[in-house]
Amino acid sequence: MSCRPSARTSSRGRSRQSPTHRSPPRRPSDPSGRVFGPSSGRRTAGARRTLCLVGRKTASAISPPRVPRHMIEGATVRLRKVEKADLPLLHRWANDREVVAWARFSPEHMTSLAALEKAYEKELHDEETERTSYMIEERASSRSIGWCVVRTWDRKHVSANVGISLGEKELWGKGYGSEAMELLLEIVFDHQGWHHAELWTLAENERAIKSFEKTGFRRVGVEREVAYFSGGYHDVVLMEQLKSEWDARKAS
Repeated sequence: MSCRPSARTSSRGRSRQSPTHRSPPRRPSDPSGRVFGPSSGRRTAGARRTLCLVGRKTASAISPPRVPRHMIEGATVRLRKVEKADLPLLHRWANDREVVAWARFSPEHMTSLAALEKAYEKELHDEETERTSYMIEERASSRSIGWCVVRTWDRKHVSANVGISLGEKELWGKGYGSEAMELLLEIVFDHQGWHHAELWTLAENERAIKSFEKTGFRRVGVEREVAYFSGGYHDVVLMEQLKSEWDARKAS
């Protein structure tokens, strides 16, 4: 991609990126362990989703861009906000080489529990945070099986960057990731009101790319040899989806 982010300064003195220019996710030096991961299998057709709000009776009370603490459910999985008690499990997943081989641009990069705790506290208390994290739970067992994130770089509801990973490897290829992505897009488009969603994944991660395509994403570009691990350079694919395309899929 030829576009690179331009910066502007917020009222709090921070650098903000222009909503018309988007950058790929931070590289392996990012200590917070921002991730993109495998999302395979097919979505269950006609899955009915239920929004359960704490202290709210209807979804109409939600106003973008912030979503209250909630659970959003599909046929087989639910999403909920990450809690501090989840951090040891996230730490285990973030240091599983097989999981992070697809979830990051460097499987050699490990994440400390202290770094996860720092990122969690920032996300929890900083109103200007650009990241919201969710745990993926299997509905039948209430077991946490993965995590996903939404990152935003503007305040005009233009674009959100999404990422997803299943930490429990025995569940890969069974449709959990695809349904979790559909729920994440419901949050992004229907509850937060973003116009555009994008993600980045390794070009060789064909399983994830096919899954993302099933959930409405289109390949729009490739950055060549921008990731380095295992002694070689790797291409990264940009995929995106518009809210109008999401709405059309829901109506079909």
